[in-house]
Amino acid sequence: MEWVLDSMSRTECRSHLLTNVLIEVDGDRATSESCIYALRRMDGNDVVTFGHFSDAWSRRDGAWRIDERHYKRDALQTTPIERNAL
Repeated sequence: MEWVLDSMSRTECRSHLLTNVLIEVDGDRATSESCIYALRRMDGNDVVTFGHFSDAWSRRDGAWRIDERHYKRDALQTTPIERNAL
């Protein structure tokens, strides 16, 4: 959590989108796959990340919780910001 807060404090703006979510439920257990697109503006650059999550879930006390998460980054692109372009 410390790393996340430090990273976010250095960003001008950020956006995270989850898309193409596939969920398979089997009783009180489930698996899911989702694609992620993230944009962070920091250190004079726009940093765009594409990847996907593979999650294992379980229902405990009536609430669904992630038991295990795997993340794979598919692409990372860094582009310098042109401040006077507009």
